Amino acid sequence: MGLSVSASFAILAVAFFIGVAPLIESVFYASNRLMEGANDVADWKMAWARTNIQVDNATYNGTLTLLNLTNIGSTVLTVDGVSVLLNGTYVPHNATNATVEGKATDIWSPNEKLRLELNVTSALDERVVVVTGNGVAKYGVIA
Repeated sequence: MGLSVSASFAILAVAFFIGVAPLIESVFYASNRLMEGANDVADWKMAWARTNIQVDNATYNGTLTLLNLTNIGSTVLTVDGVSVLLNGTYVPHNATNATVEGKATDIWSPNEKLRLELNVTSALDERVVVVTGNGVAKYGVIA
């Protein structure tokens, strides 16, 4: 009797560990994915907190709406990530000519000026909203 109880306990113990091993692995995998997600959110919040732009001026010269912006934050931004709304209407990127410090580039570093030439008509006192790729927005009025 002693050997059969010990043998059956050993078989049940081995079966238990074999059955629980995938469960433990899935718990570790899920916890690792949650930590990666939390780190991604923390990185995004840090970039958002370090992003700041300034609308230097917004003008309409009869054919083009001109926006002059300055990256006054400490985050390097992309020009493709910048979106413009003119009186609540999205201005597509193909209607925009963008230069950073006079050069056609996609990198907008801190303390650099971005000039956007929008091929859209506008009127005086229209509101313009510029939104960066990570969600920071600034408002301006066309003068």
